Amino acid sequence: MLKKWVAIVLAISLALCLMPAASAAGTEAQDAADALYALGLFRGTGTDAEGAPVFALSSPLTRGEAVTMLVRLLGQEEEALGGTWETPFTDLADWMAPYAGLAYESGLTTGTGETSFEGDAPVTAAQFLTFVLRALGYDDSAGDFSWDRAWELSDALGITDGTYGPGNHDAFVRGDAALVSLAALSQRCKGADTTLLEQIELRNPPRADFGALMDEAAAAHQALLENGAPFAGFENYLVNDPEATGLVSPAEAAALTALGSQGPDVLSPEEAGADIDLLFRAIRSAYGAYYYFGPENFAAAEAELMSWLEGHSAVPRAELAAKLAEALDFVRDAHFYVGDIGIREALFREEYFYCPGQSWARDDGGYYKYVAGEKWYLDHFADSRVEMEEMLLRSGELCWAPVLFCRPGDVAASSVTLRNEAGETLTEPLTWTESQAYSQSVREPDYHLLRENGIVYISERNFDMSYETLLNGFVADAATVRDASLIIFDIRANGGGADHFGRNWVEAFCGAQPQLTEAWSTRVSTLRNAALARDGLQPESGISGFYYHVGSTAGRLLPNDVPILVLVDDMCGSSGESMLNFLRAMDNVLVVGSNSSGYQLCGNVMGFRLPNSGIPFDFGASLQFSFTAENVDFRGYAPDVWCDPAWALDAALNLVLRYGLTDLDTWQAFRSAVYAVA
Repeated sequence: MLKKWVAIVLAISLALCLMPAASAAGTEAQDAADALYALGLFRGTGTDAEGAPVFALSSPLTRGEAVTMLVRLLGQEEEALGGTWETPFTDLADWMAPYAGLAYESGLTTGTGETSFEGDAPVTAAQFLTFVLRALGYDDSAGDFSWDRAWELSDALGITDGTYGPGNHDAFVRGDAALVSLAALSQRCKGADTTLLEQIELRNPPRADFGALMDEAAAAHQALLENGAPFAGFENYLVNDPEATGLVSPAEAAALTALGSQGPDVLSPEEAGADIDLLFRAIRSAYGAYYYFGPENFAAAEAELMSWLEGHSAVPRAELAAKLAEALDFVRDAHFYVGDIGIREALFREEYFYCPGQSWARDDGGYYKYVAGEKWYLDHFADSRVEMEEMLLRSGELCWAPVLFCRPGDVAASSVTLRNEAGETLTEPLTWTESQAYSQSVREPDYHLLRENGIVYISERNFDMSYETLLNGFVADAATVRDASLIIFDIRANGGGADHFGRNWVEAFCGAQPQLTEAWSTRVSTLRNAALARDGLQPESGISGFYYHVGSTAGRLLPNDVPILVLVDDMCGSSGESMLNFLRAMDNVLVVGSNSSGYQLCGNVMGFRLPNSGIPFDFGASLQFSFTAENVDFRGYAPDVWCDPAWALDAALNLVLRYGLTDLDTWQAFRSAVYAVA
């Protein structure tokens, strides 16, 4: 894949190498550092509070950092980390030793003395340029140049422009190193037809292949869509209950749907009991998953609440709300809400946890990484819940890393055991970090469509009917991006609304409606009609009892030649998740981020308030499953590639550059435009 990177740097390499380099910590140096970071050649000195790399471009570059960059420019980092090196240097830090070892054995550095390397000392321009020229195949010991006047050859090659000389070569900072390194990538190596960037590809292939990963994702999506008849038993939840429509009178339906104000702080036992009775009659009469969770469980919950009321002379409203939520804590439906929603969140909500700094490769022997210069393979995780999954790092690198997916309260310290080729084992701790959503409070659509030389960014964070005009424009715009070379589709924090906007977008883009493997039903009742009328929608006509709308479809993968990276977080729910599934019904789609929110079991959600207490409650009239009969509520759908959603956009943009999906000019302009709105 790296051979595609040549086009990335050729477009601006000449301009960069003509820029003054000394003390270059401005925009040009930042752009160069960003590009090198995305190419995996510049790592920074650490991360900020949000996990972004800190490049410290105004700080001096140390000799240890310089020799590390040299090894990366040679495309020999894996070789360095996997080798056993002997050097005379007694002052090497552990992290520095593999890089200095390879450079010493290759004749690229001799240190500063018989036993000293002085890795923490600042590097001069002459020293760094010497490293770069040696990476290009030039040999100062053979007379190609003089190391203490290395700028003479770098000027002649066009890597530098005469800025450096005897009087200023000590004033060399990390920003200078970024500019020089990027300019060197398009240089042809001495006596060869290949550039330095092409040499890197030959020696250092990527850990994971992007094209192969897209193919794997398409195969996985197709398997979901074509999994036969996964909904056996669905009809068991569709019980015809003629009495249900009469359980709530028209007057009670009007009271429930009026959404009046909050009730008094304290209720009488009779008022509380009446609200409890009406709540459970409403659930039986109109809740889409009533038979899925079991009439016996609702009856037991009601009996528990009525028993709790006995002996009360007064019932605090807040206490009643908490008891309602507690009694109904068996309902694993994210759209179901009564009383304290936090109780069910704590019971069911699962999150994505990862270990910063973990980056594994894979070969025929399994998953491996280097420890102290030796290749060690994954043996096992102490916690059986931990899985090795494909992961996208912020730098844009695809790799494998440990993933833990569980309730936050169930996270515990863990470890991984590794083994080497000699059969020895090594155990390392795993320290978990909880992934973060793009936003916890996005309420407006935040619709953007940006394009730059074939690359498109689309963000859409709300499908609420209140924004129908804007969302109809979103749908219409789909036809205008059919000729894109790549699309980043950002639905992080999309809290949902109406499914048809997402469905219609796919139809406008592909020319056919997305077709999922799914089963669905909707309970039609007097109470549902009252809610529809309140919301200005057309009630069902001709109800003479209780009945269902029922349907099911077999899925298929729609043809699509445009690679689409879909960014998802655990605030993407309901119709946002429907958009995710509609996109997964297209070929050439890769889902990146965390699990989605998990608001899928029930739809057609209605809101009510109990008349005495004013306690609100919501539930959906429909019951539905996509792909399988698994209840995904509170855990959502897993991505194809895991990535902390907080910086998933950074990672996706860097992937676009790292895997040669665009040139650098386009990448820089596109990235700047996206960051202006994202």
